[in-house]
Amino acid sequence: MNELHRQAYLDAMGVASYFPRAVLPGALASPICLLPVAEPATTSVEPAANNENQAATAAASAAKNVMASMGLIDPAAVKKVTKPPVATTASQASEPAAESRAVPQFTLVVVVASRFLLIAEAINGQKAQDYQHMLANILLALGDTAPPQYLPFSWPMINSSAVDQSAAVARSALNAFLKEHTPKRNAIIFGSAAQHLNLADTQVGVLQSLEPLACNGLITACAAKAYAQPQLKRELWQHIAPLRLAE
Repeated sequence: MNELHRQAYLDAMGVASYFPRAVLPGALASPICLLPVAEPATTSVEPAANNENQAATAAASAAKNVMASMGLIDPAAVKKVTKPPVATTASQASEPAAESRAVPQFTLVVVVASRFLLIAEAINGQKAQDYQHMLANILLALGDTAPPQYLPFSWPMINSSAVDQSAAVARSALNAFLKEHTPKRNAIIFGSAAQHLNLADTQVGVLQSLEPLACNGLITACAAKAYAQPQLKRELWQHIAPLRLAE
């Protein structure tokens, strides 16, 4: 069988040389090893539209889980999502989980008087009593002479990872706590305390309706800073002086 007949026979049988045939001078060309021709591998590529649908399903499922943990929807509604979420790497999955578990830590002092409710950052240690005395003097300067009551509010309330203690839950708990004392009182919110009430973007130094607290209130400078730096008390007083009760 000459070379042409050999090649035709191999083509008919569906086989080919594993290595290229080498022709040596003075020798007949012959294959070293014959192997079946491998069929081209076929892979199924999932359309891009399916990937987008899976991503949307995963986002909807995550949103429902968060809302269910806050008691905003029935937990049974979470089970209605039947499509599996898009697979993610371990590092990608841990980032949003860590963010959702972030627990804010803060302590406020709430001063309840006859006509006013002061919400300020707390100061710990030996200076705490002097700081509370400064807040009491603010009430006296505003004309509220009733003996004030000092109520601390600390977050987190309990040290347990099994309880949702996120910023949204902290804000809801603080609002509920303050609403017990806001009726018939004007609230004065100092410094960063406004952030914990989600009122950081509210206009400063203006008495206005504060819907989250169901009362009228005013946001002013940080009382803790005014205590540490007396020169800041002038700005603070300029904000709250118009609230002074008429004698």
